[in-house]
Amino acid sequence: MIRLLTGVWDRFSTTDGCVAPRPERLVVRRGMTYVVAWKHRDSVFIIADSATTRTNAHSPRSPLSSFGEQHIANSKGVIEESAFKLFRRKNVALACAGDVPEILEFVRRLDDHLGRGMPAWAALVAARRETQVSQNKSFEAVAALRLFGGSRLARLSSGGEWVPSDDKVVHLGTPSTHVMSIVHTTIGDARRADKSPDVQMACVLASCQGLTVQQGLLEQHAGGAFSGIIFDGRGARWQPDVAYLVLDPAGFSHTPILPPANDVALYVSCLVRNDILVVNSQAKAGAVGFLSPLSDPDDPAVLELANEALQQANATREARAFDFVTILSTRWHVTTVIETKKQSSTAAIRLSYAKENEKRTLVVQLNSQLASKLRGNPSEPNIPRIFFYDYREYAPDETAA
Repeated sequence: MIRLLTGVWDRFSTTDGCVAPRPERLVVRRGMTYVVAWKHRDSVFIIADSATTRTNAHSPRSPLSSFGEQHIANSKGVIEESAFKLFRRKNVALACAGDVPEILEFVRRLDDHLGRGMPAWAALVAARRETQVSQNKSFEAVAALRLFGGSRLARLSSGGEWVPSDDKVVHLGTPSTHVMSIVHTTIGDARRADKSPDVQMACVLASCQGLTVQQGLLEQHAGGAFSGIIFDGRGARWQPDVAYLVLDPAGFSHTPILPPANDVALYVSCLVRNDILVVNSQAKAGAVGFLSPLSDPDDPAVLELANEALQQANATREARAFDFVTILSTRWHVTTVIETKKQSSTAAIRLSYAKENEKRTLVVQLNSQLASKLRGNPSEPNIPRIFFYDYREYAPDETAA
């Protein structure tokens, strides 16, 4: 049974597509990034982008990122979406920023120590001490682990020492102060609202992803699809399943039913299966699988896991069974996060498929109150706002102002 509110439902459509997976591996290249991490109660959150810089390349492997950012090629190399930068272990979650050889050496040494039964904190300290980092190169890292009976957030200091950072929001990488300020504000408001771990993760992912849509981050050597990991008493687990709907709200001012043009709406799903990030977007002409840098894409076992991950991600997309659906505006720093709990219909939104002009399209119907909010021009369009819609209630809860 679909719970409806009074009023009409507005609708827009977007063409859906899917192709075979293309598992990718991070090869030796220089690449800064953007990583943000924070702690709330007994949960630690780490989010990382997927952009890298290949200094030995002259042209990107695809023209656009999953969210429509133009990949960059210049005299210094190619900046493009190509990496899955989060590492999940049984008792440690990790993200690094810097040069790839140092990152890979550090993670391999960490795995060696953990495999021999060394405690997580000792393994982190030993791995960093044994990793050779050139003076002219950058290496940053943030980790979540169990320590002293609780979940802890730690980061590497400039001197190469691990330091506790439970009371801080940690930013690694190259984005501007403006970008970090927007994300920092979202985290602070989500903490104060005391949202569940999944809701906090979805809201901050939306804030990061909205920046790629509204102003682009690749020129800052960051961007592409963001992914997240949550670490708590149960260990490390991946982000909830999120679908993003990118649209220009100006279209709502002319007609309640938007045409199914790709420049009006972009439908992107980001899911992690088998420790593989699967992103499906028509900007990429289908599904792309991003492997851990330590994975070998030529290994038959890895390929089997990648194919299985693609099938699982496609099944979720086909059923519209996401945990959250996020609407990103191409014009304003206004983002709407709707909790759907694996359901294709809620009080605020309906997702369905239809055939229009011989093409299969995703049809998105928005409750009139939500559509009205998206249609209206914010009085202060440059102030970031995230509106969260609980699955059980329609009444919006503004979590970022």
